[in-house]
Amino acid sequence: VIFEITAQPPHKDALTVQDLLKRAKNLQGYDRLFTSNLPYYFDKAKAFPGTPFVVGADTLIRLFDPKWGKSIQELVDMFCSYGTVFYTLGRQIDGKFITAEDIINSLKDKVNSEDHNTLHYMIKDQPGRWDISSTELRNKLGK
Repeated sequence: VIFEITAQPPHKDALTVQDLLKRAKNLQGYDRLFTSNLPYYFDKAKAFPGTPFVVGADTLIRLFDPKWGKSIQELVDMFCSYGTVFYTLGRQIDGKFITAEDIINSLKDKVNSEDHNTLHYMIKDQPGRWDISSTELRNKLGK
């Protein structure tokens, strides 16, 4: 596993040098990759074709949001062309535990019918409960 930290996430303020140094220290002993020009998952997928990603269900929902300038169908097509697979950890979202299967079901009517099976190949549900986000974990650690 390589931890990828984006210095300029699209949904939050850019990280300061101090923030990046804190994250580097927190991940000491683990492989880390810091990027500044790959804010979106479709950018990451293009830069690292065939690389699987481990994400929370909250992130998976967010990355398929058309507000990033791509339709859901375009994103599915792009991720498929890059060989991207998302290993998805369930998350508590707005009081409900959401799994990859829930997200797949919500996307099915937004993609071409031939892509329904593709969604199951591209999005893999991971067992267990992973209710804490990276932001919450950093806040609990006080770092």
